[in-house]
Parts: sequence; structure tokens; C-alpha cells
Amino acid sequence: MLVPELIAQSYQQAVGEATPPAVGDENYKLLFNSANLFIDTWQDEEGVDWESLWDRTTLNTPVTATDEFPIDKTVVRKLSTKKKSVYITCTNGNVVDFKVVKPSDLNKGGKRVALKSGKLKFAEAFSNSSECIGGAITFSYYGFAPKLVDATSEVPVDQAWWLVFMVAAEFASKDYTRQNLAPDLIAQANAIMKSMIANNNQEEDPSIDHGDWQPLSETFR
Repeated sequence: MLVPELIAQSYQQAVGEATPPAVGDENYKLLFNSANLFIDTWQDEEGVDWESLWDRTTLNTPVTATDEFPIDKTVVRKLSTKKKSVYITCTNGNVVDFKVVKPSDLNKGGKRVALKSGKLKFAEAFSNSSECIGGAITFSYYGFAPKLVDATSEVPVDQAWWLVFMVAAEFASKDYTRQNLAPDLIAQANAIMKSMIANNNQEEDPSIDHGDWQPLSETFR
């Protein structure tokens, strides 16, 4: 769903009029800005890792004798905690897996790693004699949902109608003559959210291993 349809459908659900506000109109701006706020809400839905925001990449910087490696924090929102989410492919061909933990658990040592202040931080610094030195770090992560920019932007939410109903509910709630519509619109959005989560959980089958998948996305310097 593109922005024009999102605006038109949201306005119709909130107001009951088929003709949406024109680009630049105050109501258009209210609907558009509300949509971007709710995209953030969807992205950060508690207890849900959206598979559509999952990706994997390999750092251009090889492993050196340190415990921290910068990543692009404008792209990486959180690390995946699934099996084989972070691993190092050594120069001798061996692959070393690391467990993704909270930063506060790094003090337990061992093969643990966390995302901290825009860096991959390992529990222990690599020694110069480690087989990992010179190796490549690959990690899986969940990125940020792209914001709407203009009429050509596509709604990033898995089921766009959730955003339609949420934007409509917000718009209706600001008008005392239509405030009574908001609860029903939110109820419809909640039903769609339930469906989205169910579909996402089916895609996120824990028995599936991505294996030796080779990243096609950009690498981070």
C-alpha cells in the first residue's frame, strides 16, 4: 500500500468521506505524521521480532585483538538471538559461534556478544594468538522500519490495514464529534495485529536454520 491509499483509506474510516485531503493540507499532514509515529509503534511491538525487518551482514573490518567492533547503529536496531546469529569465519575455515546476550551478561565471559553503544561487544578481547584473528564477523539483526517520505513511499507494516485503522482512530479521537469511532477502529487494528503476530510466528519457525546463507545486503565498514 502506498501513501495516497493509506491517507485516503484512513480518512474515509475516520470521517466517512471518500475524497481525501490534498497533499499539503493540514489534515493530510496530521494523517501522514501520525502514520510515521505508528510505524515506530509497530516496529517496537513488545515481544515481537518482525521477520520482515530481519537481515544478515558481514563486517568489512576483520577481527583484531580487541573486544569491540563498530557497526552502523542507524541500520541495526537489535541483534537476533536465534541460533547462529553471530559467528566468526576464521581464516583457516573454522566457524566460531557466539551467544547473543544482554550487555550486563558479558561479565560471565566465554563466547558471548552483545550490542552496546553501536558496537558489537564480545565478552572477552581476542588475543593475538586466537584463531579468530583476521576472520570475518557475520551477524543477524533486526533493522528499522523505513519511514514514509512522500507519495511514492510504501507502508512497511506487514499488514497495512493495521496502520490504516490506527491512523484513522488517532484522527477521529482529535474530533469530539467523531471520538466515539476511535474504540471500534482500535479494536479492528488490534484484530489485525493479532493476525500479524500469528503469521510472523509461523515464519519464525525455530526448527529452521539459515545455515551457510551468504549475505547479499551491504556490508558495514
